[in-house]
Amino acid sequence: MNLDIGCGNKKRDGFTGMDNRACEGVDIQHDIHNLPWPIADGSVYAVNASHVLEHIQPWKFFEIMDEMWRVTKKGGGVDIKVPIGISYKTDPSHTIEFNHTSFWHLDPSKEFYKTYKSKPWKILSSDKIDSNQQLRVILQKE
Repeated sequence: MNLDIGCGNKKRDGFTGMDNRACEGVDIQHDIHNLPWPIADGSVYAVNASHVLEHIQPWKFFEIMDEMWRVTKKGGGVDIKVPIGISYKTDPSHTIEFNHTSFWHLDPSKEFYKTYKSKPWKILSSDKIDSNQQLRVILQKE
């Protein structure tokens, strides 16, 4: 399975959509803050998290990333898009401000990992910023 969390009505093709709101494209209505998710361990090959993590409760960030790790198969990955810079401040529902080093806390090869010791992800890319001030991060479960 491929999982699109926080998909709203814009679910990616070929993905199972999970959102806290019932709308077209949502296959699993579930708030990602409520753990565990109704998804089996290691059953997801790819997770899409486009413009959802900046809306979560900040103190739940590591728990939610650990939950993504739980449901993802070994070798599977996560494709994350979050706003950075001034675009972060334009939406009052944004609760976390990310930058290209934010995800270094998830990769054991980075010094920052020792701070929280979350489930280990390998960062494949964390510095792709497009013209809309969106950061794209690709993680892999080893």
